[in-house]
Amino acid sequence: MKRTSLPSLALSLFVLAWLLLSCNSQSSVSAAPAPASQNHEAAKQGNWQTYTNVRFAYSLCYPADVLTPQGEAENGDGQKFLSRDSRAQALVYGSNNALDQSVSEAYSDELQADEKAGIKVTYRVVKPGYFVVSGSGAGKIIYQKTVLVGDVFKTLRLEYPEDQKAVFDPIVSTMSDCFQTNLKTQRPEDTKTTKLNNLRWWS
Repeated sequence: MKRTSLPSLALSLFVLAWLLLSCNSQSSVSAAPAPASQNHEAAKQGNWQTYTNVRFAYSLCYPADVLTPQGEAENGDGQKFLSRDSRAQALVYGSNNALDQSVSEAYSDELQADEKAGIKVTYRVVKPGYFVVSGSGAGKIIYQKTVLVGDVFKTLRLEYPEDQKAVFDPIVSTMSDCFQTNLKTQRPEDTKTTKLNNLRWWS
């Protein structure tokens, strides 16, 4: 019986090891998560519709197959949208700036309210015309964008479970981008001042 030489055996083992490493490398590449830009583009797909608020002259796009509109508030300032399991919600509303607050003052009030509710704000932007806050706590993530147009605050706020972050993060990004706050549809009679503490009509 002919023996296998040691050099031949070593060469065979080397080729086998190289093949195994190649297979593992290909598997790792195929399992890599999609880039954030791809998730953002995916969020734009599907049944997106637009809600327009005449009273405060703003509009918002929303994914109708994920968030269902609950009907405009009786005073016409905005609307709530709920997910099918009611664990996620989007709120959009306007309010006259009855207290003549600056954006910074409104931001400070919102920051205190979130912290009091157990939300740790981890992202914040404050500009002359708007502010944005985002954070998490009590098992949920919040995102809020408030814009001051003339003497009217216009706000988009989303709340969703932390375990649905991968689903809602790209949706939040798209909704924030399409939140139009300077439409030419406001009625003259709606410029009358209202109490700012009535701003959170959904509670």
